[in-house]
Amino acid sequence: MLRQMPINMADFPITTIGLAMTRNRIGGSHIGIVYRVADTLFLCHLPGPAGMVPDAQLGLNYWWEQAALDSDDAVIVVAFIRLMAKTKDRRVPYGFGYSGYYFDADGNWTRTDEPGAGLTCATFVMAIYQTLSLPLLEESTWKIREEDEEDRRRLLDEMKQSLQMTDLQRFEPYIQGVRYRPEEVGAGMMWNDPPLNFETAAATGEVIFNFLKEKVAIIALTNPRLNVEVARWETKPLLRRCISNLSARPNTNSQKHANAGQRSRQLRVSMSYGTQRKASYTSGARLGELSPDRDYGGGSPIIQVSAQTGPVMASPIYAAPAHINL
Repeated sequence: MLRQMPINMADFPITTIGLAMTRNRIGGSHIGIVYRVADTLFLCHLPGPAGMVPDAQLGLNYWWEQAALDSDDAVIVVAFIRLMAKTKDRRVPYGFGYSGYYFDADGNWTRTDEPGAGLTCATFVMAIYQTLSLPLLEESTWKIREEDEEDRRRLLDEMKQSLQMTDLQRFEPYIQGVRYRPEEVGAGMMWNDPPLNFETAAATGEVIFNFLKEKVAIIALTNPRLNVEVARWETKPLLRRCISNLSARPNTNSQKHANAGQRSRQLRVSMSYGTQRKASYTSGARLGELSPDRDYGGGSPIIQVSAQTGPVMASPIYAAPAHINL
């Protein structure tokens, strides 16, 4: 099963790669490839419509495991990802359809002139493996599931609301098609003898997703002036880490806003399950008012953080407002 971050370098030889998974802001899962260059770990993933990030910082909000590749194949994957990192254009469209090949041998996107062509975080990983003749899933066995259409429509709503995207009609032809879920791709990466068929990947993926639901809660930074990415934390030390790490501080990027930032010392943190708020905390109050160990009704809580006044800088694990880990 997945292991908690951070990664001990002794457990991650330079001739290996891994998978890293977390949850996205609508409660789904997100996946990327972990690789090592010298003594530094990187995450290669497609966090959203803004394009691929083949050399992202690997935050503590992920859970990881080694991929079941021999050292020769792992080295080839890393070499290919590093080629992708050198490409001039990192724009990989976001899309639900998946078939064939998407990258050339130099890591360049090849489906530029094809309307509607695009990838998700899961099919992005599949496309990398496919380019190198290392298929993860037995695509011909895949089945259409009604809940996948519902999940895709929720993703579109999120992109419309969070990113103000308006060109969403291009997704419609693919909404009802087969979906390769991130946790199923993760199962394929961990499997000793891929490609996995649908039944095996779906069953293993369900175990992985349930594990993530228990371990990872979603923190939504709701004030757009924070201009930071959603951060996700483990459930147990959730609130203490949230409050200690998302403490407001002055925006030092501009002297003009220094005074306003100085006034923005209070963060309000609220925890809810669904639409019902269960508890809240304002910096300066006693932390005991919001207990990270109390059972508030089951499932992973949604933590919302907002500043009271002025421009504020916060310190989530991963900062990139256009990357929402869909």
